[in-house]
Amino acid sequence: MFEIKYQILTKDDHDIIDLIAGWYFVEWNIPKQHTIEKVKGFPRNGKHFQVIMTLDDILVATGGHYYHVGLPDREPKFSIYKNW
Repeated sequence: MFEIKYQILTKDDHDIIDLIAGWYFVEWNIPKQHTIEKVKGFPRNGKHFQVIMTLDDILVATGGHYYHVGLPDREPKFSIYKNW
């Protein structure tokens, strides 16, 4: 049986944040340093967060909640969505 886990990232999860930044660069062409700074700079109030999913302790997915991301700036059709 597979073991699925979820975890909210903290600014101290350096290796995971770096891996995610690489994914975002490959998929969305977002500079790695931008992603690293954004995730590490999240306030502690929980309004912005990044979560990961692991399958048998292997990172397989990530997502987060943001009030603004750069995609609608590049693709205006996505501006109808308010929170990401």
